Amino acid sequence: VFDEENARTIMANDAAIIASRQPSEHEEPVLVNGRRIVYHSVKFPYFNEKGEVDGLCGMSTDVTARADAEKAVREAKEAAEAA
Repeated sequence: VFDEENARTIMANDAAIIASRQPSEHEEPVLVNGRRIVYHSVKFPYFNEKGEVDGLCGMSTDVTARADAEKAVREAKEAAEAA
């Protein structure tokens, strides 16, 4: 689904969550077919009965429209302040 650079970034984020043994909630911007997409991701390590991390669980939601709208508002505010 993702190109090599985006896949590496996401895998590094996932590895950090596993290493920290803590949940994470963050935005993950990626390029898909040349288009910027922003995902709001909630991820957490999955523990087995021994308390060892067996994997990673999570859910990502496409929030590109919201992120683009927030960016437009920021840019408009900055332009108004500069004028």
